[in-house]
Amino acid sequence: MAMKDVSRAQAVVFDLDGTLVDTYAINLKATQHVLRQFLGRLPPEEEVAPHYGAPLREIMAHFAPGQEAAMVAEFEAYYLEHQEAMVRPFAGVSEMLRVLRQRGYPLAILSNKRKEPGLRELRACGLAEHFRPSTSPSTSSGHRSGHRSGQRSGRSSVLFLEDLRAPKPAPEALRQSAELLGVDVRRVLYVGDSVLDVQCARKAGARSAAALWAAGDGSAGLTTSGSAGLTTSRERVLAQEPDHVLTSVAELLALCPPLIGDPRER
Repeated sequence: MAMKDVSRAQAVVFDLDGTLVDTYAINLKATQHVLRQFLGRLPPEEEVAPHYGAPLREIMAHFAPGQEAAMVAEFEAYYLEHQEAMVRPFAGVSEMLRVLRQRGYPLAILSNKRKEPGLRELRACGLAEHFRPSTSPSTSSGHRSGHRSGQRSGRSSVLFLEDLRAPKPAPEALRQSAELLGVDVRRVLYVGDSVLDVQCARKAGARSAAALWAAGDGSAGLTTSGSAGLTTSRERVLAQEPDHVLTSVAELLALCPPLIGDPRER
C-alpha cells in the first residue's frame, strides 16, 4: 500500500451517484422493476432499501443468483428511460464545484458507472461544465493516449467504467485519474459515498472523504425505509474508517482552502 501524503490535497476526485447526484429514488424504482420481472412480485421498499450502496451485481445476485447479467441489463434499460426525470444534483453541489475550481483545484469524476448514463447524468444535472470527459478508449494503448491528452487539457477529467484499466476498488482506478490530472495520487482527496470509494482511496495511498450528506439533503420522497437504507449504507462506509466524514458540502470546502498561485492557471 502506498504511503499517504499528510499535507493538504492538490486535487479533488468525486464519485458520481450518491455523491454529487441523488439517485436513491431511481435506483429503488429500477431495482423494484427488475425484481418484479424476474421474481414475479414487487418487493416493498423496506426489502430493497437495506441494499442501497452495494454494487449492483451483488444486489441482483442476492435476490436471484445466476441471473445477474440479464438483471443488470434490464436495470440499465429502465434507468436510461427514466434518468432525466428522476435524477437531480444534491443541493449546493454545483456551487461547491464552482468554488473549488476558483480555488485552483483540478477536479475529476471517477465512477464504476457505465459511460453513456454517466455522461447523460452530468448533462441533465447541469454538472458537465465543471468537468471534461476523458477521451481514453478501452484499449490499453488508447489509455496511454488519453492520459497524455487529458493531462494537458484543463486539468479535469471524467472516467467511467469503460475508461478504466481496472474498476474500483482497485487502486489503479484512482491512480489513472490522478495521472490525467497531473497530480501525485497521494495528494488527491477522493470524495465518495460507498465502501468501494474509501477502499480505493486507501489502497492508492490517497485521502478519502465519505460524502454522507444524502440523508440531510431533504431528498424528495425519502421514506422511513429509505432513511434506514441510507443509514445502513452510512454504517458500512464509516466501518471503513475514512480520513474525513462530511455531512454537508460546506464541510468539503472547509477542507480545501485556496491553493497557492493563480487559479486561472490550473
